[in-house]
Amino acid sequence: MHRYAYVPVRRVRGILQAIGCQQIREGGEHRNIANSEQIYQFLVRHLGEKDATFCGDYDLPFLMLDQEPDDLKRQILGDVPIISKEPLEDDVEVSFPSKDGGWKTLPDGRRVYIK
Repeated sequence: MHRYAYVPVRRVRGILQAIGCQQIREGGEHRNIANSEQIYQFLVRHLGEKDATFCGDYDLPFLMLDQEPDDLKRQILGDVPIISKEPLEDDVEVSFPSKDGGWKTLPDGRRVYIK
């Protein structure tokens, strides 16, 4: 069931496409299942089956990363084009406030201070 747990909203698709997951496409509900499977297969291929689910958080690390400044995205992802798009109807607006000042936990578990 892991392969169906990724919500392929525009911001998640944008980050994944930037790092090489070219199989995912825009589209309505009929594409969501196929996109979720493509995301899962891409992550398994690059991270392994255990790490591909991000401890059950699935697409949430990508939503969190999208909220970060572009320089931090480049630090984490390397020199890939950052796709900055206005949210559309399939996007979710999510804010991840920090409870301990400017400290944030990155998807790989590192803690960084954001001013």
